Amino acid sequence: MPNRPKNVRRTKVKLFRASSRSPLEIGDSAKQAFSALKRATGAPDHSFIRIECEETGVSGTLELGVFFDDRLDKNDVVYLNNKILFILDRDTTKVVVGRKLRYDKEFYLASPHGFPVYRKLTEVPEA
Repeated sequence: MPNRPKNVRRTKVKLFRASSRSPLEIGDSAKQAFSALKRATGAPDHSFIRIECEETGVSGTLELGVFFDDRLDKNDVVYLNNKILFILDRDTTKVVVGRKLRYDKEFYLASPHGFPVYRKLTEVPEA
């Protein structure tokens, strides 16, 4: 095994599904924001970024939820994009296909086919 920097920790995680063929692209601005927020919030080293998207209201408005999570469910898939590991559930995956997650004062989903979806980083929900 190659020499690893001493400040890097190894963590064992049970993955049900993982893929490097991500339906969602992580932009460089979002990647930098995740790194800064992970340090600022003190999220555990083994936590992933969970991205959830659901329809709200009668008009079908999308609400984006982005937070750090260290729990995986059987319906979750861990994706790798732009050297960032993140979790999407099956329903969210259908909504975010072809979009790009960006950050400009808050996270949003950019889409060539519609309006961006805005939402600030949220706290980890209580189980």
